[in-house]
Formats: sequence, structure tokens, C-alpha cells
Amino acid sequence: MKNVALFTISGHIAYENKSIALLESFFSDAQSEEYAGILLWINSGGGSFCVAQDISAMLQRSALPCVAIIGELCASAAYYIALVAHRIIAQPASLVGGLSASIDVANYAKVHEKIGVQRIVYGNGQMKQMLSPYTGEQSEGEITAVRDILDDLDQDFHSFIEKRRPQGVDLKHYFDGRLLSGIRAFKVSLVDELGGLYEASKVMAHMLDSEAIEIISLEPEENDVPTNRSASDLVSSLFAALHIGR
Repeated sequence: MKNVALFTISGHIAYENKSIALLESFFSDAQSEEYAGILLWINSGGGSFCVAQDISAMLQRSALPCVAIIGELCASAAYYIALVAHRIIAQPASLVGGLSASIDVANYAKVHEKIGVQRIVYGNGQMKQMLSPYTGEQSEGEITAVRDILDDLDQDFHSFIEKRRPQGVDLKHYFDGRLLSGIRAFKVSLVDELGGLYEASKVMAHMLDSEAIEIISLEPEENDVPTNRSASDLVSSLFAALHIGR
């Protein structure tokens, strides 16, 4: 019987997310040698593309087969991670997409103006305060610079999607940031199959050519990062010591 590691990726994709740190440490020591495959249970609206690129690179360097299972939501950087899996499975009611980059910056300039606080910054660069939450309206140069960043991120993201998804399928229509239902994502080839954890386990058993596999749920020792605990608890209770046959 072959062991398969199950990781839960939920909440905001960030280096501070302990589930992300656990996945990184999995590849940095000999622990990965104890397993024949990886299941990624993903329930996230996205986050840092840098983190997604790091995780994706590690998964691509690994020789272990990988199956991604989408929970309620898999968007933006979370979908970037899912793309590395050899198979992506989603529920018909899952939400999939957000296939474009964005930068979200709060602005406190009007609050400071209202309460009479003035912030003075000294610097030589004309756009040194670009994306600062304390400046007023952005200049045309700053807006152009932000658009350049987003265009670069989108180019990387979209080329990665086209590389990892079935050849000959035109997905450009969905690069506007929209979310799709799992069933529509399946129809347009953003996911490979419909189902959940059970179906993913059968797929993994088939990939490993094994009559049965043992799913071992790996969790951070202290998960104090906000996550969908009900979903995480479901994963742990179902697969802590579950044997799945083909």
C-alpha cells in the first residue's frame, strides 16, 4: 500500500500562511521520500503570486504525482498553484477563476485630511510613493506603472495557464477575472473532472497503479492562520487513516 500526503491550502496565499510553510518544508527535507503522491485540497480566493510561483516551482521539481481538489473556491494565485497538478478536480458548485492579476491598496489620505493629520515624505524619486496608502490621487505616471506591473503578471499567469491546460483550447475569453462554476470550468477545460476528495483519491490510486492507497493528512502543528476550519476538519476526519481502492 502506498502513502499519499494530503495538504490543505486555505485562506490567503501568503508566506505567513502556516499551511504554505508546511508544504514548503515538505520538499526541503527527506519527508517527501516517504510518500508516493500528493493531494492538494484547495479552498482559497488567492493571494501572493510570488508564493504561488514558489510553490508551483517546488511541485514541478518533484517527481511525485499530484492531484488538486477544489473546495468552494479556487481563484487567482490559488488556481496558479492548482495548475501544477497532473489533474484538477472540482465540485459542480465550486467557484473557479479570477484568471487575472490585481493590486489592492487601501488609501487613508481622506481620513488624514478629515482629522487634520499631515504626512510629509522626503524623497528624490518622483514615484517613490507609488502604491503608498497615504498619498492622494495617483499621477498618470503612477497609473501607467501599475498597469505595466499588472500586464507583466497577467502575461506570466496566462501563458502558464495555456501551457498547463489542454492544448488547442482557447481560454482567453475567461482571462477577464470572472469566476465560473465548477461545472462550467469543467466544460471549458479549466478543471479535468467533477467530484471531490473521494474521486481524487481514486484518480491518485489509478495514477500510482495501486489497488489501494493510504491518505495521510499533514497539518501544521499550530494553525493560527484564519482558514475555513469546517473544510479543514472535514479533510482530516475523512482521510486521517483512510484506505481508498481503485
